[in-house]
Amino acid sequence: MIHVACTSNEKYMPHCAVMLLSLLRTNSNVCVHFLCDDALSSQSLSLLGRMVVRESGVFQAHSIPPGWVSGLPGLKNIPPLMWYRVFLPVLMPENEKVLYLDADTLVMGDMSELWNTQLGSNFFAAVKNVLEPEYASWPRSLGLSLDSSYANSGVLLMNLAEMRARDFHKKVADYGRNPPCRLLWPDQDALNVVAESYVRFVHPRWNCQNSLFYLREASLVHGAAAVNDATRNPGVLHFEGGLKPWHYLSRHPFRSHYLRYRRESPWPDVEIEGRSLVNMLLRPFPTPAAIKVLKLLDQFRRALRKNMLNKRSRG
Repeated sequence: MIHVACTSNEKYMPHCAVMLLSLLRTNSNVCVHFLCDDALSSQSLSLLGRMVVRESGVFQAHSIPPGWVSGLPGLKNIPPLMWYRVFLPVLMPENEKVLYLDADTLVMGDMSELWNTQLGSNFFAAVKNVLEPEYASWPRSLGLSLDSSYANSGVLLMNLAEMRARDFHKKVADYGRNPPCRLLWPDQDALNVVAESYVRFVHPRWNCQNSLFYLREASLVHGAAAVNDATRNPGVLHFEGGLKPWHYLSRHPFRSHYLRYRRESPWPDVEIEGRSLVNMLLRPFPTPAAIKVLKLLDQFRRALRKNMLNKRSRG
């Protein structure tokens, strides 16, 4: 049996349902471990559980005590539930390993090859993260030896036995609560630092991030052949970043797969986000160009806001 873990808040439940539906339609003998807290409605939890069972899966909900994530940093649009995966070694004491999937992923086929990856003494198997040029030196800032050794935490084959043996979850949580600097991607940064060199890197098709489609740096990290293979034959798509399939500007080549599963999920109605005047003007442009313009606009807004705050403080 393949054991898969995931988490979601109320807002992301429709996307989490799509991910699980894509998993269950392409794989058999799956047990889903859903990590949640009291903020999630019982109705949403029930809808998700019934969908998993209807698709011949096994559903187990794991409630996370608030104290476990107390003091752990979040991000503007991402609550502390992103830390829940860290506690899987404790939540699943009988399991040797588990496959963790972010809610904004989409499974495209048989997962047995990834599931059967030999982990040895590594804490987890993962795909290298493609960083934008302005963040290229960030792994080095965290003390990692090579920038290319920074893993994306959206898809993790976790070695629970090794994690338990070496108190991995405690070390990651301690680092998160007492970081040496402000973390950009808190849980992901902490996982990378604590794991250090104990990561088994796998082919990018197992976490085919948006960056593989849109960033030239992807070929520098993975090699052009691997990027071409991953984007043509993805095992797991990861819609990281802002342009997710439900965004107005999304032109992702596999967007239709997300929309098809969404229509068949307990949350069939899709609310398209980002339908602004600026995005309407940007829509005719290629995605990389639109992303650059959006970044420039964001930088301008930040600079303008900072300037206004400085004027107020002086006045």
